[in-house]
Amino acid sequence: MVRGDCSSPQEVKGDRVLTLLRSELNVTIGICVKNSERTIRECLKSILNQNYPKESLEIILVDGGSKDKTLEIARQMTAGSGIRSRFFSDCGKGLGVARQIVLENTRNEYVVWVDGDVVISNDFVRSQVEFMAQRPQVGVAAGIYVYRENAHMTLPALFQSLSKYVGSLEFADAREYHGLPPNDATIYRVEASRQVGGFCREIRGASEDEDIITRIRRKGWLLSLNRRARFYAHPRETWQGIWTESSWFGYGKHFLSHKRGDPQKLAYKSPVLFFFTSFRVGGKAYRLTLRREAFLLPVGYFFSTIAWWFGFLRAHAEGYGH
Repeated sequence: MVRGDCSSPQEVKGDRVLTLLRSELNVTIGICVKNSERTIRECLKSILNQNYPKESLEIILVDGGSKDKTLEIARQMTAGSGIRSRFFSDCGKGLGVARQIVLENTRNEYVVWVDGDVVISNDFVRSQVEFMAQRPQVGVAAGIYVYRENAHMTLPALFQSLSKYVGSLEFADAREYHGLPPNDATIYRVEASRQVGGFCREIRGASEDEDIITRIRRKGWLLSLNRRARFYAHPRETWQGIWTESSWFGYGKHFLSHKRGDPQKLAYKSPVLFFFTSFRVGGKAYRLTLRREAFLLPVGYFFSTIAWWFGFLRAHAEGYGH
């Protein structure tokens, strides 16, 4: 990693970087990671196996200070892949800065964001680019989450998989898109992102995507979902993992609620309300998968919502967003 002055984004030079003419490119794959050695290999394999012309793709990976072999694996896999690959460090400044580094270093028409624990279908990029080209009014398009049947999946992992699966389908079936779909793999029109000033650099953790999508929509661009673009996100295997992730989302939401000035809208996150409304989600998950564990979803939602509020209140105590 780069050491020393981190006042500006710094590229982490590799031994071998494929150089292509900018005119040949039109899609950047943006990957913001930290300590993702367990999943980054499968993630990158799915990107390198895209049925999209390699000469039209580039990968920009921004590392958040990984202590494991994430960068080593990424370098090994992208070297000689035929896809231009560049590596940056966000110097520990968080996701807002990391995403913005990608946006500032692309000259392409689209950025396809892929989280480090995500596996995308082989036609994901092609499908998303075609989707956007046919809908010039769309600024952001999400993909649809695919449920993987696994009899040996832990209960926390099953809870997260089922909730994402149902949430993705319900967003896809909605007549009007309110809120956000599972946002692990999306395509952004660079013009729309830059028109609103890009990502908020002050956001250290979660909610950087919700923030920019909200501003993009206020500018008149549409948020949509492409049913043909499919992805899978590795779930958290333990309740501790779900607690950590949910509290992280709550921490980020505190910043966003103050930035927007709409803390009164947080009532929808009431643990009791989530507990009762999630019975419907559990019933739908059972009909789709026939997993009887789906009826335990209300308990999982209650647990994750408590964790969310824990993170929110911690951010309040620390003054994050004030």
